Amino acid sequence: MKRYKDLCEAKGWLSGSGLPTVTDIQSSRALNIDRNAVQATSSVLPYQGHAEELLKDPSMSVTVILQRLRERGTTGWRPIDRFENVEENTLLPLPRERWESSIWKEAKLHPDCHVQVEKSFYSAPFRLIGQKLTVQIAGSKVRIFNDLELVATHDRSWLSRSRQTNEDHLPTNKVQWWMATPQGCLKQAEKIGPFALKWMQCLLENQVTDRLRSGLAALRLADKYSPKRFEVACERSLDFEEIQYSTLKRILINDLDMKPWKHLLPPPILEPVMPSRYARHPGYYFDRSQEVH
Repeated sequence: MKRYKDLCEAKGWLSGSGLPTVTDIQSSRALNIDRNAVQATSSVLPYQGHAEELLKDPSMSVTVILQRLRERGTTGWRPIDRFENVEENTLLPLPRERWESSIWKEAKLHPDCHVQVEKSFYSAPFRLIGQKLTVQIAGSKVRIFNDLELVATHDRSWLSRSRQTNEDHLPTNKVQWWMATPQGCLKQAEKIGPFALKWMQCLLENQVTDRLRSGLAALRLADKYSPKRFEVACERSLDFEEIQYSTLKRILINDLDMKPWKHLLPPPILEPVMPSRYARHPGYYFDRSQEVH
């Protein structure tokens, strides 16, 4: 139904009541013989057979088709006469851009003021954080709605994991924070301590998945539990080789950073150095006592 409404808006078929009238559709049909438009509206036109004729031969004159229609008993008009005397003066100009079918989805606005759509991220006003928004993907544009209100418009991104951000959507006192990059996360972690820096490096070095959000969330734990505890929690997480935001959060919530853990680590596995089966001492090949001087 939303796609049908988009088509009506693009063709200018919406009347004052918001619904397309038969006159609007017939008038637009009389001038526009675009294949997609005819096919999309053939189900609502009273003369579906003539729409099929247009599809077979788009170059056929609309006037010729209308002249074939006999006088309608209900109105007493031939369609060609009604068109010339009533409808022709109400025709709307053709839209400048070709109408494209759109895709509608729902997405939640995350704390970083972005929604994720088709593996890309688009910003929306921070006042809507936590709410489900309606996203329209139409051609080269992405539009974000809160109910019926348009709150953001972006150019569509064709690159996976890319971000389209409007700084006006971010809190004025948090612009630098929300615009954080992996390099910014590393600088913040370096200020906390060496274990925090190493933990952040291990987290962000994964090239398969985007871990920036996890890094930002982890740094918020440092503000909540203190940088000192965060540093110890990173050390414990590194010792157990569990480089996950959830692991770090669990350590701090359960106060595991305040308890000893070194004795819980498994002993290192030392592989004995076995001599090669065919290894020989240098003297086996060369006897220096028989060296000729």
